[in-house]
Amino acid sequence: MNALLSDWAVILEKTAATVHLNDKSSIQEAIDEFIRTYGSIDKPFSETLLQSGSPLALTIHETKNKPNNKQFCAAQYCLGLIRRFEK
Repeated sequence: MNALLSDWAVILEKTAATVHLNDKSSIQEAIDEFIRTYGSIDKPFSETLLQSGSPLALTIHETKNKPNNKQFCAAQYCLGLIRRFEK
């Protein structure tokens, strides 16, 4: 936290080199793991979230570096926590 902003890129690269994010076979499996580890989220996500032709599926299809299941789960889980504490 005390590092200069200009040093963050180097720090992040060093950290990324030591972190291995194990993927899961499905997003649901990853969400279940997050819920067991960190607690429940308020509202589950629709199964059609990534349905072929959905805006999100089209956006992800067009990106160069697509998220793996666990990375996508982390984003969903964080949004679910925000929903939980939004009240």
